[in-house]
Amino acid sequence: MKPYTKFLLMVALFASPFFSSQVNAQLPVDGNATVPTCNNPVFSENFVNERLENSGSDLYNGLPRNGSWQIVSSVNQLGGGGYLPVKAPGGGNFLAAHTSNTITDRVWFAQVPVQPGMTYNFCASVALLKNLGKGAVYLLGVYANGKEIGTGRVNFEWSQVCGSYTVPQDVTSIEFSIRDPKKGLFFVAIGNICVSPLRPMADRSVNKPIPVSNKLSVFPNPATSTPMLRYISTVSDDAIIRVYNNNGIILQEQKRKLLAGTNDIKLYELNKANSGTYLVQVIVGGKVTSQKLLLTK
Repeated sequence: MKPYTKFLLMVALFASPFFSSQVNAQLPVDGNATVPTCNNPVFSENFVNERLENSGSDLYNGLPRNGSWQIVSSVNQLGGGGYLPVKAPGGGNFLAAHTSNTITDRVWFAQVPVQPGMTYNFCASVALLKNLGKGAVYLLGVYANGKEIGTGRVNFEWSQVCGSYTVPQDVTSIEFSIRDPKKGLFFVAIGNICVSPLRPMADRSVNKPIPVSNKLSVFPNPATSTPMLRYISTVSDDAIIRVYNNNGIILQEQKRKLLAGTNDIKLYELNKANSGTYLVQVIVGGKVTSQKLLLTK
């Protein structure tokens, strides 16, 4: 093959869609990504005004210092270099941060009015801002009044870190926060923060799904051994199944593919659980159906 022919072949290879897709396979999704649903929020934050108005941070304002933050619509607004082409899901702004080596530092926090006895979901969208070679080993945690209520891996695509918390009686305000529980010292993008309520535990009947639905049942109820979840679906769909204890902590979470018709799923994790009241929750297409379960051992 002549040298000029070889040159043309190399140019065609590097310009091909196949080659480009291999290079960008691990880059984060862009601003066209699906924005997670925030149902009836009591607090939400999309960083519209490029500043922390009703929230705060223990980090310094202005990347790229260690332990710093900045609100941007593009990584081109950040000092330093090596950033991935991150865009907020759905467009708009996101919080860019370099976590610190102090485990108590809050990357973001806000004081949120709540109702005593109510259970709240707290979620944030997260993605890596720089590829430092460790990828998905990075973790962020969500906290309520300094107590970790959930953790999630942070990688090259937008995902959610979520947790749930049941407010003690006589408490009307909770500090929700996002932290780096392992002091991983990494660059992260955060967006679409949401605090939304579930119904109070006191309003949940043992044998009645919430909301009222004939789709979900848990039996036997009360149970002395492994209970069974039954969910009747009209179509095949993906589902998230969660089991909460009476303090609003997730004991079990699994993703399942539901088939059209009756789906029976054993809740093996409850074999290890103590006697008490639990909440079984099924999320399909963003809609939540729950039922209370009583364990007696």
